[in-house]
Amino acid sequence: MSNAWDSYLHYMLLKKQVSPTEYIDNANEHAFLSDRKGNVLSLSPNFKFLTYDVELTGPDGKATMVHFIENQEFFNALSTNFEKAGPYGIRLNNEKYMLSKFDKDKATAYFSKKDGGATCALTTTMVVFASYNTKIEGGDKVKQNMGQCNKAVEQFANYLKSNKY
Repeated sequence: MSNAWDSYLHYMLLKKQVSPTEYIDNANEHAFLSDRKGNVLSLSPNFKFLTYDVELTGPDGKATMVHFIENQEFFNALSTNFEKAGPYGIRLNNEKYMLSKFDKDKATAYFSKKDGGATCALTTTMVVFASYNTKIEGGDKVKQNMGQCNKAVEQFANYLKSNKY
């Protein structure tokens, strides 16, 4: 998918600016940009919204086969500020994300996952999402981390808001 939003996604979320003219790679693991209705505008490489069946353990401790349609589950949960994410949490790219916090003032959700987490910021019309993996080293030899992910997503969302998105 190559469109006008791809370069924004690439430079604002997947790279980290270390000087006025220098960027490093692997600042975040995955990212996507969509409108609030779920129409995806740009996806990072190796990130997909998947559909699959998986055996999961529910809150009652019992294993159950669950049919996941990731984009549908994600955008349904988003419509409730992630308050109603279902008993199995949010799953994206076949990874489980658990909501850690939703900051209503910033309209931003913070998630944890195995070996990392994610940040998802909402503007009037857009959704900005990026994930990080603490086992992946960025181009600056620093492991991906929550602070970098939060900063990238929040700055991009603020940029979009300032441009009436």
